[in-house]
Parts: sequence; C-alpha cells; structure tokens
Amino acid sequence: MHNDAEIMRNVAEELRWTPELDEKDIAVKGKPVVADIKQQIGAAFKRSAQIDSDSVCVEINGPEVTLSGKVKSWAEHEAAADIAWSAPGVTQVKNHICVGP
Repeated sequence: MHNDAEIMRNVAEELRWTPELDEKDIAVKGKPVVADIKQQIGAAFKRSAQIDSDSVCVEINGPEVTLSGKVKSWAEHEAAADIAWSAPGVTQVKNHICVGP
C-alpha cells in the first residue's frame, strides 16, 4: 500500500514529464517579405466579390500598407482595409481610397 507522500512524489514526477521533440517537429517561419505581403493582398482582392481589384493600389513599406485608388462604395473601401489588415506581418494600414462614382 502506498502512503500519501509516495503518491505525491509519483504525481510530481508525472507532471514534470516533457515530451521529446525532434528538430523536424519544429518549424520556424521568417518575417513576411514585402513582395509576399503585396501578392497576398492582391490575390485576396481578386478573390473578393466586393472589391474591384483593378481600382485599388497597394504600396508596402515594411509592415505598413498604404491603399489608394477609387471604389464605388464605403463597403468596398472597408473591405479593402480589412483584407490588408489580415495579411501576415501587417502592423499598420493607411486607407487613402476615395469613394465615389
């Protein structure tokens, strides 16, 4: 029969267990490249039913995205900003898109 102290030691040993990791189990991703960010945003614009991708210009400066151009609705304006924000590595979006006919 086990006493309380022995049971507590066994539980503590089990809690200290850490799984063994192999180098192939760990993947480290680098920072997103400017060209990748621009390509991802452009591809997302083309997939979007709300945005005319030819009417929006995307400029990248490090983690900062600047959007410009002209769209037909405020919803399109906001959708473009949402897409830009969703790109990996983006920390700031300047939305200079104009809304008009």
